Amino acid sequence: MAIKGKRKPKSKPVARAPKRAPVQVTPPWPQRRWVQVTAAFVVGLFVMTLFVWITNGLRQDRANADAAASASAQAGAASKKLKAATAWQTAADGALAQAGTLNQGLPPTVFTDMSAAIDTMDTKGTVPAGAEQTFTDAQAAAKKAADTLTAFDLVGTIRNKGFNELQATAFTNSKERMIEGLQLYGQAAEVAALAAKATDPAQAEKLSKVAADLRDSAALVFNAGWQEYQSALRAGGVANIPAGPIPGLPGGGA
Repeated sequence: MAIKGKRKPKSKPVARAPKRAPVQVTPPWPQRRWVQVTAAFVVGLFVMTLFVWITNGLRQDRANADAAASASAQAGAASKKLKAATAWQTAADGALAQAGTLNQGLPPTVFTDMSAAIDTMDTKGTVPAGAEQTFTDAQAAAKKAADTLTAFDLVGTIRNKGFNELQATAFTNSKERMIEGLQLYGQAAEVAALAAKATDPAQAEKLSKVAADLRDSAALVFNAGWQEYQSALRAGGVANIPAGPIPGLPGGGA
């Protein structure tokens, strides 16, 4: 007969611990998303600012270099023009000094003795003492001054020196008209010398009037050349050249 043994008590299962919900781990400050975005934005802004600053600096440096080069070129051009104008001034003043007296800012006083003698012969019909020698000297001075101006290579002096067409024309016109004026003065002296030698009063009177007319024409042409001469010197940057009409010349005031 079987012996019934005692049954072992059934052990109750141990209750499991409740599952923990996942815990959000906060990343370190440098790894936070908003920090990284902000940092990236700041870095990008800095890089862009640095790029703009460098670009502007390079652009300004380039502009400064261009301005310096332009200023240097202008200074070089001005120097060339001044050198050419000064060469013409030296040659012209030296030539005109042979015909009269140079006046600062005013037309030179030329052939005053000849002019006075012609006026006396034309208005009074008398020949002043020493008139023939005066006319001979005036002829020689007019020719020498005109030859001196003619010999000067003005075109070669101003070529490729930066003068525009109008300025270059002032140079060439000044030379041509002053030479023409001097030649007319020489012709006036030549005719006046014939008038002084004439024995026929009627012929002497006629020649005296021709000499006076030639002298007046010479003054007009010469003074027109002098005005062109002043314009040319101003274009070349020569100092102390009056602007506008020149006193003592037609249209220039008293």
